[in-house]
Amino acid sequence: MLLVLFFALCLMPVHCFYFRGRVQLAKTLWNILISPFGKVRFRHFFLADVITSMTGPLQHLMYIVCFYKDRHFVTGSPVNLQGECNTAYVFYWIIGFLPYWWRFAQCLNKYHETRQKVHLINAGKYFTCLLSPAVLIFVFKSDSDHGLKYETDPIFWVYFGCHLVQTTYCFIWDIYMDWGLFR
Repeated sequence: MLLVLFFALCLMPVHCFYFRGRVQLAKTLWNILISPFGKVRFRHFFLADVITSMTGPLQHLMYIVCFYKDRHFVTGSPVNLQGECNTAYVFYWIIGFLPYWWRFAQCLNKYHETRQKVHLINAGKYFTCLLSPAVLIFVFKSDSDHGLKYETDPIFWVYFGCHLVQTTYCFIWDIYMDWGLFR
């Protein structure tokens, strides 16, 4: 209820509770949503970075909705996103994909504006983040199709390799570029 109240307050079109700030937030979110065609200034990529950092909690939001909607808190049974809460399952994958797509598109936009190769390298980081969920979908699909044997199935090793590349790429980028270590 608190989350619904917060979003209602953010979208309220009356001149109270920091109206100008809420309008600027809406404009910034709009420019993020239309990436790579929107503006990419500091507030746009900063907010998009915050959204990518919140991917995990946002993904679990629908899980929580299903938990309370289907009254799992009474029965104590676990929530099955694929079976009983199909919209949450689709939402889970969309939220896992979109924030990284927005940052990838913003990086390509910045490269188009400035021609600095560092933006392409940053786009590569977000591209690796886009690959992992796509490969994970195939892992779960193959698991439900034929009973995946994790140690012997090549799809598992492709998924493992994608995650290894993604984690290493993001870690090196964060250490060297964002934190400035080893420069």
